[in-house]
This record gives sequence, C-alpha cells and structure tokens, in this order.
Amino acid sequence: MTVKFSTKLARWLRRLQQTGESNRAFSARLGISYITLGRIYDGKRVDHSTLEKIANSAAHNLGIDEIFRLAGALPATQRNDMADREVRRILAD
Repeated sequence: MTVKFSTKLARWLRRLQQTGESNRAFSARLGISYITLGRIYDGKRVDHSTLEKIANSAAHNLGIDEIFRLAGALPATQRNDMADREVRRILAD
C-alpha cells in the first residue's frame, strides 16, 4: 500500500539528520535509498515497507506506530507517553 503522508515525517527526518550529513549517508542509516529519502522530503508517496524500514532502523528511538502516525498512515492518539513527547518536542523546534 502506498502512503502520501503529512509533512511531519519529513520535518522529523530533517531534524534527525545530522548537520553536514549527506542525504546518501542519512538514507543508508535509515535503510532506504537516497532517492526514497528525497521523495519523502518532497512529500511524495512511499509504500508501507519504506516506513517499516525507517521504523526498524537504529537512527532513532521511535516505534513503528509513531513513524506511521508521523506519516499520516495512522490516526493521531491522545497518548502522552515518552515517544509522543519526544515527537512533539522535535517538531516544536
């Protein structure tokens, strides 16, 4: 299934990308191609397997459900757990 997601995922990934880190190096850390990373940054569609690869990477501390929520593939929740607070903090910066 293909997901056209919100800009929240792209904004979160841009903040996660280290200063001076190339898109190629960052996408390798995420387990996706740099072309796919560019598609995310451009707000274009990616499939669920891409979101799963991002969720399974060691580049962050979020679970798969949080990645899918950032992408708009799952509805937002009212949970106030640590991961949700981390996402809100990152997006607020």
